[in-house]
Amino acid sequence: MSSKGMKLMITQPGLDMHPQGAKLLVRLLREAGFEVLYRCRRQTVAEIVDMAIRENINLLGLSCSSGAHRHFLAAIAKGLKENGAGNTKIFIFGGGALPPGDFEYLYSQGVKAIFLPSGSSLTPVLDWVQGEAAPQV
Repeated sequence: MSSKGMKLMITQPGLDMHPQGAKLLVRLLREAGFEVLYRCRRQTVAEIVDMAIRENINLLGLSCSSGAHRHFLAAIAKGLKENGAGNTKIFIFGGGALPPGDFEYLYSQGVKAIFLPSGSSLTPVLDWVQGEAAPQV
């Protein structure tokens, strides 16, 4: 288990071709003391759901810049819920080039937080994991 007893997984669903942000986030979270699994690009919904449940993940970070975020984030949230690991066990957060107009829909599907590219700082994600998500896990 990791810092504060949490285990995270960061991955990229579908054909997303921009791993830089996800890889930087993995490094930042590991340096902060969290146990983080990184699953490379091109993961299917079924693979992500299965792995998150099998690995007993608390927080699932999904990086999606392919434009298919509405489909993937909602399908993964649905798959977790259908397999008994809904928001009470696994909290989903997303990031990438996501249009703000889609946030309400993603939140309604079970996504707990959304982070946009912010230049060079990933501090908002770390702050959320440590301050907002940790007490709920």
